[in-house]
Amino acid sequence: MKKMRQATVTIALIEVTGFETTKLEDKPRVLMFRLRLGTEKLKSKLIKSHKDVVQVQEIFNFNLYNSDSLLELTLSERDNIICRNIIDLNELEQEKTHRMRINSDYELKNIQIFLLLTISGTLNNTLYGMDETEMRNKDYLLRKKYAWYRLCGQFSNIGSLNVIVYGAKGLSSADCFCILNLNNERVQTQTDYKTNAPSWMKIVTFTVTDITSVLEVIIYDEKKNDEVGRVAIPLLKAKCGKNWYALKCCNLKDRAKGNNPRILLEINLVWNAIKAAIRVINPKEPNYLQQEEKLDRHVFARNLSRAKVVTTWIMNAFDMFKTCFQWESMKLNVASLALWLTFCYHFKLWMLPLLLLIPFVWYKPDQYTIFNWKSKIVNEFSPVNNKEAKENKEQDKNVSIRQKINQLQEIIQSIQNLIGRIADFGESVKKAFISAYSTLRCLL
Repeated sequence: MKKMRQATVTIALIEVTGFETTKLEDKPRVLMFRLRLGTEKLKSKLIKSHKDVVQVQEIFNFNLYNSDSLLELTLSERDNIICRNIIDLNELEQEKTHRMRINSDYELKNIQIFLLLTISGTLNNTLYGMDETEMRNKDYLLRKKYAWYRLCGQFSNIGSLNVIVYGAKGLSSADCFCILNLNNERVQTQTDYKTNAPSWMKIVTFTVTDITSVLEVIIYDEKKNDEVGRVAIPLLKAKCGKNWYALKCCNLKDRAKGNNPRILLEINLVWNAIKAAIRVINPKEPNYLQQEEKLDRHVFARNLSRAKVVTTWIMNAFDMFKTCFQWESMKLNVASLALWLTFCYHFKLWMLPLLLLIPFVWYKPDQYTIFNWKSKIVNEFSPVNNKEAKENKEQDKNVSIRQKINQLQEIIQSIQNLIGRIADFGESVKKAFISAYSTLRCLL
C-alpha cells in the first residue's frame, strides 16, 4: 500500500559543544552526522575543526508518514560513534519550532548537540476548521495579554504574530508550498499540487521576541526543489489586515517569474511597547537558519553577474571621480572643492597620533576579528605550515578519485559563496553611495 505523507520534519543542526581544543599543528577532528527517519536516511557534510565549539549550520528535511515516528541522530568522528540519540516525534507539538540540546550517552559525556526541530506541513491549523467567534476570542485575549501595562512574565516574549496564508496567484511553477521564517522559527504549509494558484488557507502563529525582526515568506516548488518567489516584511512596517504582496526574486530586487506573481496574507500583530523597548537594547539573536548555499550552476552564474554589475559600477564611480577634477561638471567641481577646503581647515597636526591606532588593529584578539588575515599570512610562511603541506601532499597521493571530486566541489562551492559575499558587500556600498549622492544633488 502507498504511504500517505503526514507532515514534513525540518531539522536544523546548529552546533556541537563540549570538545577539547586541539593545537593547530595536530590533525583537525572530522565530524559527520547521520539522520534516519523510517527508511529515509541523510548525512551531513564533513566538518573539520580544532575548536571546542563546532559550527554545523545545515538543514535537513524528512517526509513524515503515519508509521514513522522515531528520528535517529548519530554523530561520529571518523569511524567512531560519539553520540546517538532517538527522538520520538509523537511527543513533540506540531507547527512549532523546538530548541533541543541533546547530551551524549557515550564516553565523551560533555558533548552536547544543539538543534532546531519543526514538524509542519500538516492539515491542522487551517481556516476550514476554525470558527470566527473562536478567532475573535483569541484576538481579544492576545490584546489583553500584551497590553502596555502588563509587564509580568518573560521580557523576551514581547508579542504575538498571527499570519493567515490564503494562497498565491500567477506563479511560474505548480506543486508549490510556502515557508515562513521569523527569528529562527520555521513553519511551512502543505503542498498544493498541479496548480499555479495554490490555496493553502494556513494559520501560523509566532512568538515575537524582537520587534525589529523581519518576516520572510518563501514559496518553493516541491518537484524542482527551487525557489519560486519571496517577500520580506519588517514587523515595524507590517500592515495589519488582508493584503496582496508582490513576490520578488531571491535578491529581493527584481520581480519573480510568472504572470504578476503575488501572495495573499492576513497579518495580525500584537506587542507590548515597553517590553519591546527593553528588548531592543539587548543584542540581536544570531540567525541559526542561515546556511551557505550549495553548489549550483544557477547560483554561481547569478553571483558572477552580480559581481560584474558591482565592478562596472566601481569603474563608473572612478570615472565620475575623475570628472570632479577635470572641470566637466560645475556642480561636482564646486562640491569637491568645498570638501577639500573643509578638510584642510579642520586638519591639525595633533591628529597625526591617530596613526597609532594601527598597532591596536594589528594586535587585536582573534575573537574580535571577522576574518583573521594576520594569522593566515603568518601561518602560510611558517616552517610548521610547510611541514604540514609536505605531509598533506603525501596524503593526497593515497586519496581516491571520489574524494578528489568531493574536494574539488568544496573548493568551487567556497569560490561561489565568496563571490556572493563580495557581491553583497559591493551592493551595500553601492546603495550607500547612491543615497549619499542623491542627497548631495538635492542640496546643490
